[in-house]
Amino acid sequence: MKKSLMIKTVMLLITCLYLCACNKISPKETTDKYIEAERKLFFIDESILMENALKSTIGLDRLEYIKSYYIIQESIITKYDIGKEDSMFLESVAKGVTRENFSYDKKISGKVLNFGTSNSDIIKLINLYLTGNEEGIITRTGERKATLRGPNSDSVFSSRHFYCAINHDVYEFKISRYNIYSVIKDGKDTGKTQELNTTNITIKNIQSPKVIHYSIDK
Repeated sequence: MKKSLMIKTVMLLITCLYLCACNKISPKETTDKYIEAERKLFFIDESILMENALKSTIGLDRLEYIKSYYIIQESIITKYDIGKEDSMFLESVAKGVTRENFSYDKKISGKVLNFGTSNSDIIKLINLYLTGNEEGIITRTGERKATLRGPNSDSVFSSRHFYCAINHDVYEFKISRYNIYSVIKDGKDTGKTQELNTTNITIKNIQSPKVIHYSIDK
């Protein structure tokens, strides 16, 4: 029994290596995920790869799985500025006073809040699209030169307080999934590929962070 199981395991491994060679996929590429133009995320679906490995590869005409990808077909902002958080005080300017070339070096960070899906690859794609990184985090450090003006001299307020904070816009995404296959004809790789659309979904209520600046007179 153990000998039979070992033989099956070895044969399965050989078949997987054969598929990788036929599809020109290195072992590293079978696990790596990467982004293209920030709208498309490639990945290997291990379940499909295993299913291919378990099938006979002798058939003359067939499709052999290479990889898959999710692509953002459309992104829409459904709400703007849903609420400030993590406000950070920057400076206070008295009424009638103007401060030139004000700069600050405080750091503020915000994160994509994802309430629309639990699919890790889709979350990663959305994070990359909105922030440029897989974690979905934006970080901004000041260092900008600005002119800060206090309230007018005749104002009832004695000073103006300046802040930066994180706010969010709400997005809706339309995302599709495609599987890419090599086209095998008469038992030979034709060098052509075929893409099959397997999923089309709409994901709502994705909150994208942004840094804002505002002031309050007191």
